[in-house]
Amino acid sequence: PTNLTVSEGNIDLNPTFAWNFDIIGSYYLNKKDYITGSVFYKDIKDLIYTASSQEQRLFDGQVDRYTISRPLNSESAKLYGFEVGFRKKMDMLPDFLEGISLQGNYTFTKSETTIAERGGDKVGLMNQSPNIVNLTFIYEREGFAARLAGNYRDTFLTEIRENKEADRYQNKNFQLDLNLSYTTKKKITLFLDISNLTNQELMYFHGQVSRPEQVEFYGIRGKIGASYKF
Repeated sequence: PTNLTVSEGNIDLNPTFAWNFDIIGSYYLNKKDYITGSVFYKDIKDLIYTASSQEQRLFDGQVDRYTISRPLNSESAKLYGFEVGFRKKMDMLPDFLEGISLQGNYTFTKSETTIAERGGDKVGLMNQSPNIVNLTFIYEREGFAARLAGNYRDTFLTEIRENKEADRYQNKNFQLDLNLSYTTKKKITLFLDISNLTNQELMYFHGQVSRPEQVEFYGIRGKIGASYKF
């Protein structure tokens, strides 16, 4: 009653069933380098999602407008897309540059489900980003290793509400992480890990990015240490 919210169950909920179809292919250029690709399709029945609505409720003799959350089944859902990835060591470069490697992948996903409670409105599946990109720069030479990783995730739906303009989304974000290490001949490894170099914000918005509901910053985080391998 303090923040006027109610979380309910649903005894009429049906279990979710899905048919999944995947085709994956990989080609190895050598023992370490490769290119890979895949396509996928999922046909989902009775998808479970969390719905949120505003309702009048009586509590302790007082009527207030509460935000009600409960699990429901959508009529049907589908999800499909493709993924490509690669890893390549740049051994054609001269001298100390031959320790450079690149690794990355890209995933495209399209999803859709029907919300009967909103008059057959069609929305994407929750927590499914249309575009995800990961790219890593790697350098390894004589015990020294460095990894600089960039990760991008597109905007995605996190909560379905009474209408499309009120739905809750998590905004797109890009995070950059750095890992450094050096291993001595005595099997001692010194390391430095730094995450979120860009101080990427975590943001949720109300239907449109111009209407933020929640914004959080976690800053740059890191750890330094040493390890010994027996």
